[in-house]
Amino acid sequence: MHFVAPTLACLSLLVGGSNGALDVDFSSKDSIKQAAKLVAADLMSFYKGDQPGMLPGMLPGPASTTGQRDLYFWWQSGAMWGTMIDYWHYTGDDTYNDKVIFGLQGQSGENHDFNPGNWSLQMGNDDQAFWGMASLGAAETKFKDPPAKDPQWLALTQAVWNEQQKRLTTGFEKDCNGGLHWQVFPGNQGYDYKNTISNGAFFNMGARLAMYTDNKTYAEIATQSWDWLQGVGFVDKDWNVYDGANTGPDTQTGKERNCTNINPLQYSYNAAVVLQGAAVMYKYTKDDIWKTRVENLTKRTLEFFFPNGTAYEPTCEHALCTMDATSFKGYLHRWLGYAVQMVPSIKDTAFPILTSSAKAAVKTCTGGPNGRMCGFRWSTGAFDGEVGAGQQMNVLGALSVLLMEDAPPLVTNSTGGTSQGNPNAGAKDRNPTELRDITQGDKVGAGFVTLFLLLAGIGCYLWMDF
Repeated sequence: MHFVAPTLACLSLLVGGSNGALDVDFSSKDSIKQAAKLVAADLMSFYKGDQPGMLPGMLPGPASTTGQRDLYFWWQSGAMWGTMIDYWHYTGDDTYNDKVIFGLQGQSGENHDFNPGNWSLQMGNDDQAFWGMASLGAAETKFKDPPAKDPQWLALTQAVWNEQQKRLTTGFEKDCNGGLHWQVFPGNQGYDYKNTISNGAFFNMGARLAMYTDNKTYAEIATQSWDWLQGVGFVDKDWNVYDGANTGPDTQTGKERNCTNINPLQYSYNAAVVLQGAAVMYKYTKDDIWKTRVENLTKRTLEFFFPNGTAYEPTCEHALCTMDATSFKGYLHRWLGYAVQMVPSIKDTAFPILTSSAKAAVKTCTGGPNGRMCGFRWSTGAFDGEVGAGQQMNVLGALSVLLMEDAPPLVTNSTGGTSQGNPNAGAKDRNPTELRDITQGDKVGAGFVTLFLLLAGIGCYLWMDF
């Protein structure tokens, strides 16, 4: 696809956008596309991975030596490519597609599993999953396939899922009755934390792999993963989605915590990742229990994360959000929009709020050196002085998803999908079509954040109590 040429109605936006604030006519699809194009260009200005001496596929990072909050963790680069795939899918603008392919392939790793050697010793299950969800998005949207000699989108995600499924069945995940740890390796700081994003992303990938491949084993294990998330209390009876819980011994009593003291912080991407997965499960199974779950999750997500119709990150927005959290609103918009496409019954409540939130978002796009970089605190209606890739991903996701009605439908391998899979990818001894019967020990589960996000969030939570 190629980007639609601007109409006369959009020329004022192009002129105004080049000189300053982002001005969008939300009654015009062309105007939304043109605004998204400007935001995409500003987002990609942060990427240097295709320049000599820089790491392919990577935003600058991961640790700042300058004191500036402008450097990024490895997972955020995968999140950016997922954002750019959605941007292409919704707008048709293929300007950055070659960069997306180069970026995803550049970090696919020696074993084609998004676990490259330069990052593997610090790997989190959530980190790996963000790249896996991006490549799965490429398969679902019929994004351009890589050359046959290179790892394919579907196979890359299958490798991530297979490896994480294997981690759940090798004896390392017995505490809390199952569930993935945040970190892959027991020696890493944070290993004793099981969180929603790692397990929610595993659930999400399983649901989407089931729909794409029509392999029911993925769906069965995704169901077990959902059951674990609810059973351990990360998704409660009121449809709040909490961050996670510790597994190791309490520092005062010495007793194993075993996920009994749940971290009550709520982040929008946790709710969104399980909502998207549940929506896919309904689309795939046609089971009304999933529809009920989607509708309840949607209701609570809109109540909690969209006060006054504008996306808000309550755990940190009143203080200083970490670099991680500055990108969460983009996933919230994108994954809620995806859910709307899977479960039309939530459209009448969700889509108007996605629209009102996007309108609030663009009002913050008045900063930076070009006068149109976007801020993070959308409810203020003004630029908040912080510029970053996360802020741009947020607004790009919010704008792009408003074009869902005119975008090509998502595909599966039976409805036009072309991405080649490998059910044995990653974990060589694991083939979803040959798995033994699922037992209680196969339950899947829990979490995501980085240590910085966890500590910052807890600090904010305590601050709110004073």
